[in-house]
Amino acid sequence: MLRTVFKSASSPFTWLDLVEPTRADMDQVARDYGLTATAVADCLDPEHLPKFERFNGSSFAILRGHDELAADDADTIQAFTRKVALFWSKDFLITIHRKDQPYLTGLMDEWAWEKGAATTGTRCRSCSPTWPTR
Repeated sequence: MLRTVFKSASSPFTWLDLVEPTRADMDQVARDYGLTATAVADCLDPEHLPKFERFNGSSFAILRGHDELAADDADTIQAFTRKVALFWSKDFLITIHRKDQPYLTGLMDEWAWEKGAATTGTRCRSCSPTWPTR
């Protein structure tokens, strides 16, 4: 699923989020944003280790974040973390992951709310008693 988290009306900045992307999804985003084929292949590999690279005026990182939905008895990196790939430049942020993660969805909603953009529809300040406060 491809969703636009934020698109600026005053600058070229866009935040795209892809969940369970297909090869076709990734190929289209790669063409649209000038992403290298090797980085795209790396982010589709579920076992790829964390990494950081710079290329063509943008950056690429693969990170592993704690999976809040992991089983209590998870005992491997793959079982209690989830991979998140990021591409970014001054004009875009692209987040790519296989499963929705509450911490990332919350971050997207807070960003969208603060920027006045449409949210992902999962939480909002006025309807969530657990909305983060500053």
